[in-house]
Amino acid sequence: MQKSILTLILFIITSKFLSAQTKDTTVYYYRYLLPHYEFAGSHRVSTLDSADYYRVIIPPDSGQVMYSVREFYKNGRPKFIATAQGNLGLKTNEFLLQEAVPFQGQSISYYYNGKRRLISNYNNGRKEGMEYVYSPLGKLYCVKKYEYGYHNRMLLLECYDLEGNQIAKDGNGHWIAYDTEFKNVFLQGEVKNGLREGTWEGNTNDSDSIKFKMEYKKGKMVSGKSFDKSGREYTFEAIARPPYYKNGTELFMKRLSDRIVIPKDANGEKIRDTVSVSFIIEKDGHLTNFLVVGQPNPLLGAAALDAAKKSSSLEPRTYYGIPIRSQITIRLNLKKGYWDSPKMYEKILDIKFIPPDEEYIK
Repeated sequence: MQKSILTLILFIITSKFLSAQTKDTTVYYYRYLLPHYEFAGSHRVSTLDSADYYRVIIPPDSGQVMYSVREFYKNGRPKFIATAQGNLGLKTNEFLLQEAVPFQGQSISYYYNGKRRLISNYNNGRKEGMEYVYSPLGKLYCVKKYEYGYHNRMLLLECYDLEGNQIAKDGNGHWIAYDTEFKNVFLQGEVKNGLREGTWEGNTNDSDSIKFKMEYKKGKMVSGKSFDKSGREYTFEAIARPPYYKNGTELFMKRLSDRIVIPKDANGEKIRDTVSVSFIIEKDGHLTNFLVVGQPNPLLGAAALDAAKKSSSLEPRTYYGIPIRSQITIRLNLKKGYWDSPKMYEKILDIKFIPPDEEYIK
């Protein structure tokens, strides 16, 4: 029944927006890397049943250059509406990163309940100008402004609490960042001339809660300190730090590729194809849970897995200076005469550490 409803919705959408180019319309399905948490990113899946939402890409009308982009939740309600200058990023981005897509002009994002979440403006794939953020109840929560040029920055202009009281105006006052459901305060502090200033404090509001405190000067974080549930203190210079190899992540992937002993088939020919392996970076940096992803040639998969198990440790991802576990997937193209840089994707395993507003990840 649900599939029939979604098929009907998709037919209506494409009928409305398409002319003679219906055959070029494409649909892709995406699933959140962490359940119901889009800030952690998404990855492409093959069926609607396994997806959290789907994307419809509608080609330009004759004489036009802008692609129409429509995303929908599985209940058929809109999730994201925008236009884009091209379709390359839209069609090839297996792990969905919106900054990799050349969105242009105004976009509107919606909550699952149908209420609007964001009204943003894009210029060549990056946010520019005013952005309006709303709570799940449909009330205006804050207003931001993105500036590029001499200053590449985000200005915090207006903020409202859950009762609708304005607590920051014209870039000055108090600022509150709520959790994803707008039930608890995640982070708060003062803004001056649109920039964070002084002490900002927050916590993750759960049984395994961490507390953190940052000092800002004219929008720049000058120091950070956090405490885990046992009271252990950490210091940090950036809210989020991705995992990395001490000698360079690209070198880590190259060494992994070079360690693979290419197996031969029954005819003595080397088996060269694409293969992906995954593993977990533990909090202390050592690697565990090695797996072959997908269904490559069994011999090639086993060779790649053996090479991955010989890899050196990595520095783990940190939020607020606290190390967390994450799963890494590396895609290697071993086809003869074909060079394609290895691709690395990350799935964060500790959701509670992720800021509810992606703009705070800096």
